[in-house]
Amino acid sequence: MSVDKDTRPTSFPQDIASCHAMLEGVFQSLAEKDQRIGQLEEMVETLIRERYSRKSERYDPNQLALFQVKTEDEAPVAEPPDAEDTTPPRKRRGGGRRQLDPGARREQRVHRLRPDQKHCPK
Repeated sequence: MSVDKDTRPTSFPQDIASCHAMLEGVFQSLAEKDQRIGQLEEMVETLIRERYSRKSERYDPNQLALFQVKTEDEAPVAEPPDAEDTTPPRKRRGGGRRQLDPGARREQRVHRLRPDQKHCPK
């Protein structure tokens, strides 16, 4: 991680009030950086989860707008849903076993066991 030399003061103030003001500025910038790092870590975790999770758990890439950070000055704006994005849902293939052929010959086989074969020895 590189530190810009332009942000470092060339000389430190001699009075305590100026030092306190300078430290407040440093703490404020550290808090802002910590907040931004937390947001970026959350984005990375979400993107990794989307990349490596099951398909059913993945989200729509259009949801990346959720990552936009609102400042205190901005008011939340509700956007109307897109009317053009009305794609029909995908047809799901049937799951499970296929139906047996109704014309297939069926026979029932009964296997008779002796009483000593009906019980598990364990």
